Order: sequence, then structure tokens, then C-alpha cells
Amino acid sequence: MITRRPLLAAPALALLPACARAQSQVVRARLDRDLFFVEVKVAAQPGLFVIDTGAPFTILDLAFARSIGAEPKGGEVLTGAGGARAAWRAPVMGVTLLGGPTVRLTPSMTDLSRFASGIGAPMAGIVGCDLLGQFAVNLDYRAGRATLSDPRLVRAPAGASHMRFDSTPYVQATAHAAGRSVAAEFQIDTGSNTALEFWRPFAEKAFPGVAVSSGGVLGVAGAERSRRGCGGSLVVD
Repeated sequence: MITRRPLLAAPALALLPACARAQSQVVRARLDRDLFFVEVKVAAQPGLFVIDTGAPFTILDLAFARSIGAEPKGGEVLTGAGGARAAWRAPVMGVTLLGGPTVRLTPSMTDLSRFASGIGAPMAGIVGCDLLGQFAVNLDYRAGRATLSDPRLVRAPAGASHMRFDSTPYVQATAHAAGRSVAAEFQIDTGSNTALEFWRPFAEKAFPGVAVSSGGVLGVAGAERSRRGCGGSLVVD
């Protein structure tokens, strides 16, 4: 999960969605390396963005932001699993998902080149939950299709799991590994292409007998040392 902290005080802004919501809008997206990439236009400039439900806000790559003439409105710090990264608050702007809606947001701006290099794909930015949270979002991994709908017109399908939304989405689930079962709340993070990630203190306490090897996870805020294990399962309540 990513959070942002302003370095300088700034007046609060009340943002309202500026999108004409259709019942269902299929945006131009593709699935690559188990991540959803969507074509986005900002100030008429196209770019490839990652759909990231683990990001509470939308982020522009610094080079892309400069290419559209976005002037920073104040410094801030992005913090995540990999540490902290300097960033800047962008002005209010319209973000358009091709084939879908336009929403006015105040994105963050930071250098995403290392993150893009780590996933092996060019990336102009990240679509976060400040945009996604205004819609009922359906990500079809088998078809590689992303659909955004007016939540007032969508009914949960039979057997759907309850989801708690607090800047980003969470579900209750039970993890099974090494003959043990532990119930907990898990974040749904489409910005990660790993099957399942545990917070290390939780994993060491819940599953002390699981064999692990060294590894690494690259996040927007920086690289994080991690350990890799296998042989477990997760059952969503």
C-alpha cells in the first residue's frame, strides 16, 4: 500500500467526479506479466498506466508529467513497503481511460522509471483508487478485459465476498500453510503480480514452519527485501 504525506500545508480541495457514467464501459486494457495496463490520456497526451487497487491515489511518472506541462503544487513523500520516495502534488486535471470515463483528480508525480524497469514495461503512471473507487470495477484476468460501471446500477453476483473499502479494498480470508490455518484481513492489490504476499511479522508468527528463500519485491516507494515460500493456499470468506 502507498500513502502520501504533504511536505507543505495547502488548502483542501473538494473534488467531485466529472464523468458521465454509463451502465458499463469497457476500457482499452491489456494483461501483461499478470498486471492490467490501460491506455490513458492526460491533457491530450496518451500513456500506458497500471491499474493498481493497492494505490489509494493516481500517480504520474515525472517524465510524463513534465511532457504535459504539469506544474507541481507542493512537495510530498510517498511511503510504501519499499521505503519512502520524494514526490510532488499535481494540479487538478482530467484523467481519461480510453473507452471509459474522464475523472478530475489531483495526482501525485514521482519518478517511476525504476519501477517500470523492474516490471519490464514502459509506464506513464498508475491508476489508483481515487479514480477506481468511483466505479464498480470488473477485472477479467482470463479475458484481459477491464470494465467500469456505475455502482448504483450493479448488483453483487451470487456468492460474492464482502469487501471493506478504506482508501483501498480489503477482504477477510483464511490462509493455509504448513498444517496451520489463520484468518486475517487481506488487501486486494492488482499492482502486485505475486499470487500472495504476507507482512513478514504476520508470516513468521502464523507460519513458523514454512520453508522460505530470499527474494525481492519492487514497489513504487522502492525495493523491499522479502522471502519466498510455497505450498500454501488462501480461501476468501
